[in-house]
Amino acid sequence: MLRDRRGSVALLGFLAMTAVLGMAGFAIDLGTAYVQQARLQKVADSAAMAGAVSWVKTGSSTAATATIKAVVLANGYPATVIQAKAPILAQSPRNSAYGAVQVGLTAPSSLTFLRAITSATSVTTTVYSVVESGPASTPNITTLFNTGVNAQGAALASGAKGDPHYTLTSVPSGASSTVQIGTSGTQSGWTSSSAPSAWITPVGGSGNVPTGVYTYQTTFDLTGFNPTTMVISGQVMADDQVTIQVNSAATVSSTANYYTGVTFKLNTGFIDGVNTLTFYVNNTGGPTGLRVAMTGTASPKLALVQ
Repeated sequence: MLRDRRGSVALLGFLAMTAVLGMAGFAIDLGTAYVQQARLQKVADSAAMAGAVSWVKTGSSTAATATIKAVVLANGYPATVIQAKAPILAQSPRNSAYGAVQVGLTAPSSLTFLRAITSATSVTTTVYSVVESGPASTPNITTLFNTGVNAQGAALASGAKGDPHYTLTSVPSGASSTVQIGTSGTQSGWTSSSAPSAWITPVGGSGNVPTGVYTYQTTFDLTGFNPTTMVISGQVMADDQVTIQVNSAATVSSTANYYTGVTFKLNTGFIDGVNTLTFYVNNTGGPTGLRVAMTGTASPKLALVQ
């Protein structure tokens, strides 16, 4: 006698449908959680970056914390999602010489379908972001040198030929393109600057040399620094007049001469990597030379490291 198995088939169909719906619900809730995590991570990255900018500019942990909170609120999350941890790290996970700003966010992601088969109504999403911010104070650019000094910044010997950091790229006809180190006493009236440096001239420049423009160049490297924050300030003297140019930016005229040095400040025209600083010295007769004492500062680039 054959048994009626229609009820068994219906039961199996029901169980199979339940399993399929359960897996579909799991996939939907899991997808929602992933979307929530991705969105929360973007907010954490933005907050950490903004906090790092604030930290570099102000050196204030309080200001960085306030900035982080403002970014989180602006993205529609309550301040309660911010983990209670100090935002400033004394050492970056990537570079112990630099500091960093960290942000941790924790927020719930609601369950829609899985709550029917589990007691949980949400899952917790936690994200973390670290931005390397460099030192709070703006560091000097160590590849920027004064005229007439060695790698340690000490003045080179008077009369020595060659400057390790400056070259003569263009000279008037008949003039030497080799740099020679002079001193404040090389020519009567040449005045010392206020920082360690020395006069540089073309060979024989302390005597009568051809008139015209002598072009001196030096380079420095901004790799790892934000070029928009770069500032060069210092004092320049020239025999007879000098014009300064950063890379291909507009030239900056100076009233400097060989007996009166003047201060200057450059804050535009800088680029990533190697930069060129050019001094156009116009000799109207007699000796010619250039003396520069300067410093350059810039903020390190912010880097998302975790």
